[in-house]
Amino acid sequence: MTNRNEYQQRETQKRHTDNVNVFRIKPVRPDPHPKLSPVAVALPVKSSVYHARRAHRKSREGCGNCKRRRVKCDESKPHCQRCYKHGIPCDYSTTTPSGESGGNETLSVSSKLPLDNFAHESTLRSLEEAIDRTAQVKVKADKPASAELLNLFVRSSTTTSPNKAVQRVMTTSVIQTAFSSPYLMHTILGISCLQLGRCSPANRDIRVLESYHWQQAIHLYQSAISSKITQKDVDALLSTCMLMGVSTLCPEDFEPEDAWVLSSNPAAMNWLCLQGGLRCLISLTQPFISKSIWAGVFSEADQKMRQVEGANTSLHPRLAELCNLDTCSTEKGITTTPTTEDSLYLHPLQMLTPLLDGNNTRSDFGLLQSFMARLEPEFLTLLRAKDHAAMLILAQWMGLMCAHAAWQPWIYGRISKECFAICTYLEQNTTDPRILELLEAPAVACGYRNGAPIGYTDR
Repeated sequence: MTNRNEYQQRETQKRHTDNVNVFRIKPVRPDPHPKLSPVAVALPVKSSVYHARRAHRKSREGCGNCKRRRVKCDESKPHCQRCYKHGIPCDYSTTTPSGESGGNETLSVSSKLPLDNFAHESTLRSLEEAIDRTAQVKVKADKPASAELLNLFVRSSTTTSPNKAVQRVMTTSVIQTAFSSPYLMHTILGISCLQLGRCSPANRDIRVLESYHWQQAIHLYQSAISSKITQKDVDALLSTCMLMGVSTLCPEDFEPEDAWVLSSNPAAMNWLCLQGGLRCLISLTQPFISKSIWAGVFSEADQKMRQVEGANTSLHPRLAELCNLDTCSTEKGITTTPTTEDSLYLHPLQMLTPLLDGNNTRSDFGLLQSFMARLEPEFLTLLRAKDHAAMLILAQWMGLMCAHAAWQPWIYGRISKECFAICTYLEQNTTDPRILELLEAPAVACGYRNGAPIGYTDR
């Protein structure tokens, strides 16, 4: 019995041992005669020398750019030497004490430094992060960097405005406001994508990115405009409204057949209705306008328009006769006796007459462009009903705009083709010689007569 028990114990111990992988590694002994290649024999053997690290003072309160690049900052203010050397904004607002998280860092764009110096690597990277964080960009397609789009907006897109005051606000205060307003940031990036897309129509990625930014901008803008408006919202809302209005003037592959006059699409006239959105928004935000970044621009524009209208005390005689407006010139202004229906033409004619009588130079373009934003809803209703007199007034304004197309190429995008459509419609649907005679000048200006816009030649 004893031998049997010993046998079972040995078998059990053997099974446990078999389940375990046991490796016996033979120690490797160095070869006393190693075989060296001819190259190795020819190379000299260098002995490793330990170099102690030189003592240095750590920069714990450096600027945000140096911290992102992981380089030493001399901590001089207002600009450290590295940022001053590269000509980039030096921002100390992003620095955090040692051990604290920098997740809430913000980027401040200095209005005193030119945005053309964005080529610096660290600024591009930090700017990219700030823009994408503000706009919450989620598109992963092959796209231009957000910093490049912002730089394009500053350097190129804003130059289309002939008003230097508008350009100054757009390139400084609007950019600063955009970093705290997602819908304004999306709008700015959408404007830049629109410009790139029109220059490279075959680039599908740009078109996808443009659609994304406009979708986000419109959605967030609608939410903001539906909420209670405060002083801090005014600048972003006004800037977004103006930029969105400009974007509707540059549709893709637009032809006269797509115009609201010749189209059965009820939304084809939305671009013109949207221009009046700024007037409505200004009335809503009137208590806060005085402290807005646009206060000076609006005040200057209103003062200039009053001067122009005050200097002209009569309406365009042939247009006034067509609209049944019996007028006479007095020292106090324009005296009229129109009917309720005819009075809808009065305000547009009061704005248009001094423009028709002016020299139509580049300095007048700001007043000319503001005409569509000052049209009242009642006059837009006449246009939607395709009233001949209202359409002729709008065609006269479009003809003046076409005269500036040589240095404002975006006019070719919609204005000239909308004017072409109005000329087509009126010639086919009216026999009034007065309308046909007054239509001749805008027809020549938009290219309806000769096939190419050449400017407004006869009033």
